[in-house]
Amino acid sequence: MDANSYIHISNIDLLIALLFIAISGAISRWQKLELERDMAVGTIRAFAQLLAVGFVLQQLFDAAPLVLGCACPCHYDYSGSTQRSKASDRRQARIVHSDDGRHRNGEHQLP
Repeated sequence: MDANSYIHISNIDLLIALLFIAISGAISRWQKLELERDMAVGTIRAFAQLLAVGFVLQQLFDAAPLVLGCACPCHYDYSGSTQRSKASDRRQARIVHSDDGRHRNGEHQLP
């Protein structure tokens, strides 16, 4: 896939996706789950968010591909180190001391 290509979604593709949502809504109504309103709001919200994100990304990539090329690796490095730090904190929180002074992973268990 070259840099200027994109995945074209036709109106038929959108209608098929909406059909699946409508089928889910019909099943919700049939089973008396009362999820139809939440599903409709979620569908509209997802559509609006994806449209907005697509527009912003299009503007960013059109405006400054060189800046993004330099900024993305820095962001990946920062987010990776943050996740490693959080994982280390979770591991440290799981270690508990037993009565005899040894470390044990998990909950404190009585002998």
